[in-house]
Amino acid sequence: MNFPSRLIDTQLVVTASEDEIRDEPMIFWGSFDWAYKNGGPLTRQAIVHMCKIWPDCDGVIDTRSHMLMPGMYPCIPGWHLDGRPRYPETGQPIFSEDKAGSAMLCVIGPSALTEFVVEDIEISKWSATHTYKSCSEQIAEMRPSTQTVKSGHLYQFDGHTWHRGMPSEHRCWRWFFRASINDGRSPVNELRTQVQVYTTIDGGW
Repeated sequence: MNFPSRLIDTQLVVTASEDEIRDEPMIFWGSFDWAYKNGGPLTRQAIVHMCKIWPDCDGVIDTRSHMLMPGMYPCIPGWHLDGRPRYPETGQPIFSEDKAGSAMLCVIGPSALTEFVVEDIEISKWSATHTYKSCSEQIAEMRPSTQTVKSGHLYQFDGHTWHRGMPSEHRCWRWFFRASINDGRSPVNELRTQVQVYTTIDGGW
């Protein structure tokens, strides 16, 4: 299957201090309106920028604030895709159907900035039980061109665009914002009360 990279840097910048990242409420599957009302200054700033590009859309927003130490990942390590439906029996992503949502992402911090594949890649087969692990291994062998996001920039991409979380190189605060449309999720409008960090994990997403 061909996976065309569709990463677009919108060049819109959100800035924040470590104290502002620490104090920002965290959103779990919030509608755009709910997230704007219940999020903090960073979330509202990102939503304002986002709506200049998606003026008539609604979907789901997730935000997270992490305090990271060297070697910690803010998400499960490994290459993966956002906006892909999953098989209900196994929880593994569905690639055979061309159902891929779109997303916008913004990361603020001096480290652990998301890395994207920025060239089209072809993956012909994968494990039915450890899909992302097997795909990550193939992508590592391919050594495709990649791009690390810039802190505070808002990026647009879709469910064909491979990306991965990176480990922090030093102690820092990191803020994550993602708005998703057409990925099959419905808002639940909750505030997160905790987030987890990872070191290594076997199996992928």
